[in-house]
Amino acid sequence: MNNRKISSPIKLCIVFVISFVLILIYSVDAKANASSTYESLSNSRIQYKKVLQLIKKKKGKIIYDIPEIYYVRFRIDKDKDKDKHNILHHKTIEKKKTNIKIWRKNNYTPEYKFKKPKYWNKQWDIKAITLKGKMYKHVLYSPSVTIGVVDSGIASNQSSLNGTIIKKGSVNLVPKGGFNGKENDEYGNKGYIYDKIGHGTMIAGQISGHGKVIGVYPKVGLHIYRVVGKKQSNPFWIMKGIISATNNKDSVINVSLGKYLYSSKSLKKNMEFKAWNRTIKYSKKHGSIIVASAGENGYDENNIHRFKKSFSKDNNISVKKIKKLVDVPALLKNVISVGSLGPSGNESNFSNRSKNISLFAPGGDTTEYFKYGSNYWNSHNLNSKKLITVATIKNSYSYAYGTSLASAKVSALLAEYIAIQRRHHNYKNIKSRFLKYFKSYNKKVNGNIIIDNN
Repeated sequence: MNNRKISSPIKLCIVFVISFVLILIYSVDAKANASSTYESLSNSRIQYKKVLQLIKKKKGKIIYDIPEIYYVRFRIDKDKDKDKHNILHHKTIEKKKTNIKIWRKNNYTPEYKFKKPKYWNKQWDIKAITLKGKMYKHVLYSPSVTIGVVDSGIASNQSSLNGTIIKKGSVNLVPKGGFNGKENDEYGNKGYIYDKIGHGTMIAGQISGHGKVIGVYPKVGLHIYRVVGKKQSNPFWIMKGIISATNNKDSVINVSLGKYLYSSKSLKKNMEFKAWNRTIKYSKKHGSIIVASAGENGYDENNIHRFKKSFSKDNNISVKKIKKLVDVPALLKNVISVGSLGPSGNESNFSNRSKNISLFAPGGDTTEYFKYGSNYWNSHNLNSKKLITVATIKNSYSYAYGTSLASAKVSALLAEYIAIQRRHHNYKNIKSRFLKYFKSYNKKVNGNIIIDNN
């Protein structure tokens, strides 16, 4: 599968620009590769158990598994490859289960006293979304309102994030060897959540920063699910991160990662597509809400013909091979998808456009750089005026842009909304009320910051 491209970074005039709408993620199909590795997505728990029994019987090795959605990746010796069909092709009827809603009583206390941080004047985005800091007066906290950050980990030495990381439950989900077994510095240590590339740290700072830069929901507790090493990620690592966050009862799960999934046929029988939907369904059932960043290639997804044509050109794929094309997980059902706005309140030049994107929030804009060049950009000091001030892994601060940063802000707002409403684990009620809330919130800021696109 081809990966969603990363937007071209602005050159040396920008100190530190990572425009990830997401890290590139990789997937394989259910066929064997040279090392006899297979994937199985069972239809039921009974079938899944049978698959595990057969793998054990054939002395196979489980490489990665997500029991909650009945997924397993495994390896079998080549001389036993003929037995793979017994493992991959079971037919079992999946029983429907009752949806259970959980209600919990919590103690909510106002704890945050707002003081303008050192770089407050550079944080046009946070100023706008918090009404120049006025919203901080209404911040409430509860141990039960937490945010799961499914990303590249976090830099624990970043002073703006002191006290926000919940160690119990945070986990490294990058397996030994990392991406394609080619990352020798990845040892599969579950407790290793350090961020090697800076993306996860930037996201965390947008959510809960409380130092020289401030986030939308300062000091809110974060569970960290590390699914990216130095290179790429696998979609099933991300799914496992979402499942882990759900099992930890995180109120909100931020996924500033994703890809474009395409097929020459219907996606309904595509293993990865089915696995994404199962993962999202699992989170919904257990009361967690997923917020994900939309694409960052400037595609107009409302014009499907133009969308396919642009995608095929960018990825050197024949349009004939693209019957179905979807941005996952952002534009899947039951996910709050987020696009990006610039300082003027207009959609960012890099942000994808789609009627299915739920909300737009500040993520920066690079129009003037590409229109007028680096000299103009630097002479007008547009780094701080057009980009987002972010926390870095070197306990420093720099500038970045992207729908990833917009998604983080919406995740923080949603968690804060849940705390204010004193509601938890009631998916339909919270999500619909949250989106409805922003319709009235738009009027408060003249529609310049958050746009309800539905």
